Amino acid sequence: MVAGGIGLVTWCLSNLWWALHLKILSKSKTRVSDVVPNKPECDKLNYRVIRLRNDLRILLVRDVSNNKKSWRAKSEVTEPEERQAAVGLAVAVGSFWDPPEAQGLAHFLEHMVFMGSQKYPAENALEDFLNMHGGFSNAHTEAEKTAFYFDVKPDHLAAALDIFVNFFVEPLLRADCISRELQAVDNEFQLAMHEDELRLQQIILSLSKKESVLNKFMWGNDKSLRKLPQKAGIDIRNLLSKFYNEHYKPENMCAVIRGPHSIDELQNMAEKTFGEIRRGNGPVRNSGQVHPTTWERPWTEYAFHRLIYVTPVKDNHEIVMMWNFESLQDTWKIKPMMFLSEILGFEGRGSLYSYFHKRRWCTELSVGNKGEDIDASSRHCTLMISVTLTMEGVRHTKEIVMSVLHYLHMLRNDGPSRKLYEEFQQISENYFRFRQDVEPLEFVENVVSEMMYYPDTHILDGDCVMMEYDADTIQRLLGRLRFSSMLVGIISCTVADHCTETEQWFGTKYGLESFPEDWIEEAFAIETSQGCPIHFHLPDQNPFVATDFTKFDDPHPNKEPTIVHSEHDMECWYLHDSIFSVPRTCIRVQLHNTVLHATPKGSITGLLIIEMAQILLKEKLYPAEIADLSYAIETEELGMFLAVTGYSSKVNLVFDILCSTIFNFDFDSDLLSMAKEVWRRRLVNAELDPSNLARDIRLFCLALNSHSMETLFSELIKITIEDVRHIYDELMENHKAVIYVHGNASLDHFHDIIRIFKKHRRSTKYEKFMHQPILHLAPGVLFHCATNKNSEDINNAIEMYFQVPGSCLHTRAVHRLLCAILEEPFFQSLRTEQQLGYHVSMSRKNTFGKLGFGVEIASAADRFSTTKMVECVESFLQNFKNKLQSMPNDTFSKEPEVHELMAVTKDEVISMYKQYLHPSSHERCALLIAVQSTSDKRWLIILCTSVAL
Repeated sequence: MVAGGIGLVTWCLSNLWWALHLKILSKSKTRVSDVVPNKPECDKLNYRVIRLRNDLRILLVRDVSNNKKSWRAKSEVTEPEERQAAVGLAVAVGSFWDPPEAQGLAHFLEHMVFMGSQKYPAENALEDFLNMHGGFSNAHTEAEKTAFYFDVKPDHLAAALDIFVNFFVEPLLRADCISRELQAVDNEFQLAMHEDELRLQQIILSLSKKESVLNKFMWGNDKSLRKLPQKAGIDIRNLLSKFYNEHYKPENMCAVIRGPHSIDELQNMAEKTFGEIRRGNGPVRNSGQVHPTTWERPWTEYAFHRLIYVTPVKDNHEIVMMWNFESLQDTWKIKPMMFLSEILGFEGRGSLYSYFHKRRWCTELSVGNKGEDIDASSRHCTLMISVTLTMEGVRHTKEIVMSVLHYLHMLRNDGPSRKLYEEFQQISENYFRFRQDVEPLEFVENVVSEMMYYPDTHILDGDCVMMEYDADTIQRLLGRLRFSSMLVGIISCTVADHCTETEQWFGTKYGLESFPEDWIEEAFAIETSQGCPIHFHLPDQNPFVATDFTKFDDPHPNKEPTIVHSEHDMECWYLHDSIFSVPRTCIRVQLHNTVLHATPKGSITGLLIIEMAQILLKEKLYPAEIADLSYAIETEELGMFLAVTGYSSKVNLVFDILCSTIFNFDFDSDLLSMAKEVWRRRLVNAELDPSNLARDIRLFCLALNSHSMETLFSELIKITIEDVRHIYDELMENHKAVIYVHGNASLDHFHDIIRIFKKHRRSTKYEKFMHQPILHLAPGVLFHCATNKNSEDINNAIEMYFQVPGSCLHTRAVHRLLCAILEEPFFQSLRTEQQLGYHVSMSRKNTFGKLGFGVEIASAADRFSTTKMVECVESFLQNFKNKLQSMPNDTFSKEPEVHELMAVTKDEVISMYKQYLHPSSHERCALLIAVQSTSDKRWLIILCTSVAL
């Protein structure tokens, strides 16, 4: 009775406080924060954080580099591209709030919100406006938040913002759009349902308690959002409206507005638009100050502490070890998850990866979580160790689990290392200090998604910088990582006999078993022992951590790269950075020799050499990777290229190790077997995706020296170590080396790079090699049809390629502008309006120098045949001509991305469209690839014409 009375008093006082608070807010003005966010050293943006009177928190970002008055006075040569303006909005609600009777509702609402508002009732109001003004929009739903974002030309920011914000003032949630957008959600799920990682995730979620927010199907599909609600007599639109009205309130929202306008102008835009969203009656959930440490304990001990066997879709073998514990959101300054993930995921000497790799048990190891709130929420947190296994590793799953337990026991016994924490802290500070800007749309998406978790000062660095060492917090987390609280998942076709159950949404075959007694006994012995195997130890001091950030001046600056050194078999280009002013240097080396493309054996050998080199380099250069230096080895049209990028004071060290490995290659049969196994899986898995298969066939048809995945697979099976050595020797003995150095590098630094290169690479007899020959299509259609290699995948895919003759700069400019005009209307018509599939795109193609337009579509076979997909594309191309001709002239004279676009005329764009895209053209040269699901018996019928070489 007393307790009930106290509760009633508390409830009354709480409501009284909020009533007074809201009354005060209704009379208050915009509050400007007295602090600005910490920002990188090279960040030229200006920031202001405000809170509107409705409690919506906004980051205003003035893009100074985009100020027209500041850059239009520059010369034509150095005139930079005008950057987009961009806006993002995040709402602190997501799939955790899905009602059980309509799972996936939060995701569905994300789609429906854009379907018109009271002020702008047209369902495509925003998309049409953005299409006319060079913009793009998107959105995504997570477990505890939903984010919406768009970009647009800066002159049209205010108008676009008004359309956008009205979706959150008074949306229509149009009943006539429900069926179509529900199909879009279902299409998205159909493409995702063959991803093994997502299939395992859904199984684990299904094992949680029925009352848990994790016991959900968060994707949503036709069954969960139409069939089941209809059967229960539930109106899905009423549910959407209820969900929106309960959660889409400004006190739950954060926003970012970025543009070249002054901060005051941006604030004025925000007040006029976002200020119109009506406040709710709830507490503020967007301040970055409230981080409750809670632990919902979504699983019972019995349900979680199990062995899960899963049959994969792809040719893949993987073991996953997972732990669940309390939320870590209030430890964001310490970042214990980041610290332990760096140690457990380390791949240098003394690491788990090194131990597994030396025994040829694994090819990859990853640790941590994605940082998405399904893994790291306010309710709980998970840590996952994922090991990609070889066939030998599949036979040693128990030893792998026990090795992980040994390593964790070592960490607990030794306790957290302050010295190691401070090293990782230095790396994180370096990363943030010199982090460079990204495209405005990516910027607002990233920042608005994280903003509600961090206070004003740390909006930009809160998610990436380790700030405070706390041994107790780290040790407490280590205490959670024990065998008694571990889930182990084994994903492999070899465990099919264990998989007797079927998950209801993805249809995944799986099995649940208790841990064998010998596992339990050995785990107990490990966790109560006093010692640790000598092959495990903490990472050594990292020699790649940069401390010298000297910036070099170039006394004779050039605007373009110049040849500084030349020999008969080597050419060296240099350009000092005079724009970005960051202490970073990029080195790129091309080894010109077409032996890696001339034959299928040469192509697969090049891929195997690179794979073996990366395996050899992993232990040596993994410390460099975590210290924010990167390297790459790849094959390309001209042969092979090597690249190193990172802090100028350390790139030479990485380049030296890279060259030493490549030019003094260690051939090893075991290493080749491992590389072959990796590539066998990659080729098999790539063919299982119908869109990948269609792209592969397009390249095979166009590039005369290109080789299909099927041909490469055939060569892979029979290749020997002698074959690899022979082709490697041919590459090394006869190539031309072209070196490019760009960035914060002095001439002395440049010559050091040349010296390192010549120390490892011997002189060669260079001959000139031919470039990749490309098929010149004749007018008409060249057609190829294939069958989806994944019998369980119900998706069809098409790829249509329209070739454009000529490759001069002006032709490229017309091609680029025409494609920019087409991309959004094409997506809007075929994806949004006709719901042809979730994967729908039109893009520019440059296939070994030959220009073209590419169409890619993937759709469920039970909805659209490949014939229907082609008909829809042709109908769009037939009808768009009139729209193109009616566009105002200023559409063709936007601010240029490249200076050459300034000379492009409307007539030239229309002419290219009529000649090379319109179905009635006798000059159109098309290549059509259709990949059909095995469930679709309606084969595409099309008249094909011959082609000319």
